[in-house]
Amino acid sequence: MGDDARLDDQSLLPDGEHVPAGEARRGSPARAAPVAVPEAAAADPSPIRLAAFGCLQLISIAVLVFAMALPGLAMALPALWIVGNVSIASATALVLAATPATVVVSCLWIALMKRIVLPRPAPGTYELHSLDDLRYWLVGRMMRASRSAMLPVFTTLYLPPWMRLLGARVGRHAEMSTVFCYLPDLLEAGTGSFFADGSILGGRRTHRGRFEIAPSRVGNRSFVGNSAILPPGAGLGDGCLLGVLSTPPERLAPTPDGSDWLGSPGFLLPNRHKVGGFDDKLTYEPTPRLYAQRAIIDACRILIPAYTGALLGIGGFAALVLADAAFGVWVMLALVPPLAVVSALLAVLVVVSLKWTIMGTFKPVIVPLWSPYVWLNEMVNGAYEAIMAPVVAFFFGTPLAAVLLRLLGCKIGRRCYIGSSLFSEFDLVRIGDDAALNGGAVIQNHLFEDRIMKSSYLHIGNGCTIGNMAVVLYDAKMGDGAALGPLSLLMKGEVMPEGSRWHGIPTVQG
Repeated sequence: MGDDARLDDQSLLPDGEHVPAGEARRGSPARAAPVAVPEAAAADPSPIRLAAFGCLQLISIAVLVFAMALPGLAMALPALWIVGNVSIASATALVLAATPATVVVSCLWIALMKRIVLPRPAPGTYELHSLDDLRYWLVGRMMRASRSAMLPVFTTLYLPPWMRLLGARVGRHAEMSTVFCYLPDLLEAGTGSFFADGSILGGRRTHRGRFEIAPSRVGNRSFVGNSAILPPGAGLGDGCLLGVLSTPPERLAPTPDGSDWLGSPGFLLPNRHKVGGFDDKLTYEPTPRLYAQRAIIDACRILIPAYTGALLGIGGFAALVLADAAFGVWVMLALVPPLAVVSALLAVLVVVSLKWTIMGTFKPVIVPLWSPYVWLNEMVNGAYEAIMAPVVAFFFGTPLAAVLLRLLGCKIGRRCYIGSSLFSEFDLVRIGDDAALNGGAVIQNHLFEDRIMKSSYLHIGNGCTIGNMAVVLYDAKMGDGAALGPLSLLMKGEVMPEGSRWHGIPTVQG
């Protein structure tokens, strides 16, 4: 792109495209449109300043990695000593007690570290390669690492209180799934708000040596959809919906109350089918009894991955210690690869057993948010994301990725390229032969709208291609040989004709 050319959030520039100097584009596909960025250019930093800043970044990351690992190390080191010095029963009891304590301490520790590094982030425009830049950059890395390390906590009842500790203002009965929030202090979420999987809240806009941060507000009973982006300074009014892979129409003004938006950039949806018939006690105003029931299941969602990791780790370490004592260090080292394979197989077995025991075969449903079906489904999906998905990712591009997903119930044909592990409601997935799912592609068999979960089948035909970060929603069908471009959305109920090519949010033919 030429000097000062600009692309906005959630935008896709097609292959071979040229953006002239000074032009701004936004959307998927990107079209000429205003893009708000910090206008005043900063002076070019000197080589000495750049080198010093790079060194500070390296040091900060090293300190951050060590600090993030401290709660885990505080549990792991005594546990490893215990394994070799007390009975198996005593060691197991201690690990069972220490694991939930480690999760709680980790959440508190991350909140404390964030407050030390950046206690009160202030909206505004700052220069790159400055101490302000270093602090904001480090907190952004901290939030990203926290999302990975504490993934089982996300989507549970326990995430909103943790977000409040991190500085966010989150209202009662708010629901937060696997969100990414760059600066929690700059987020205000109203009562009954809902943030779906993969939604990105806030961030920073960087341009010509400066970066900008700004607060974002989501109103009461508003919904931010899967993989949607709420840019810095953007907001939703009360009772609004921002659809899958979408961005708000205006960055610096909240959307009108009661409005629905879809696309990048978002356009107003005049009509949206809404499912009713459920009492508010099952959607927005749950009873204390429902809270207690969900609290138990959500605790299991957090502890199943934690216990699995702890037991596999301690078991593997004990096996290596015994091998070293009995056969020497070289045999111990030779056992590392097969032990890693065994641990991966056991991790897969845990998730597969849990799925078939708890959920059985997934079928299309329409159920309210506050129901055991939803919580148990999320518990199984949380175990898959935290335990099995990393194993699937290791085999991307190989036949074994499809084999592992078939164990969970996915119907995947022969000779498929699988480059994504983003699946849900596995039995509702139908993929033909010779299909290709590129990195970050989302096969989405359910949606939450108005706090009601709807799930159904989706069909991907023979020889189909799904681009990077594209999303296919339930009840959609791709005919044989159809191709969905990168960062594109195939909406629920849409049908792509055989051999056709579509791209964009929402899709257009091209």
